[in-house]
Amino acid sequence: MSAYGPLAMVADVFSGIYAWVTSLCCAVTCSTQSMQVNERNLRVVKLLAEGGFSFVYLVEDDEKKKYALKKVLAQLPEASELARWEVQVHQSFKHANLMPLIDHAVVSTASGAEEFRLLMPLYP
Repeated sequence: MSAYGPLAMVADVFSGIYAWVTSLCCAVTCSTQSMQVNERNLRVVKLLAEGGFSFVYLVEDDEKKKYALKKVLAQLPEASELARWEVQVHQSFKHANLMPLIDHAVVSTASGAEEFRLLMPLYP
């Protein structure tokens, strides 16, 4: 078991600064980006969060209603299977304490990967 030393602290600080700077850039450049989930045209307002293979965006529709959109990039069949399972779980359960899935779509990318778009309500 290793201690959390000065080098690790510096790496975390730089990682945090990098994430902050990229979130500022996305707030500017993503404002014109649009995505489609089935028949819904959505405009990306800003990046809310990102993980290993997914991003969560604040999006709005044509009537300016705001949503959270989780975009999962699945480059391997195993990742596609897990994303499909996540959609099935969302659709299987209806409960006040669980995030509902409003809509979802699977889009093939130019590289052959699958992009899963999960549209959910935005809770401020």
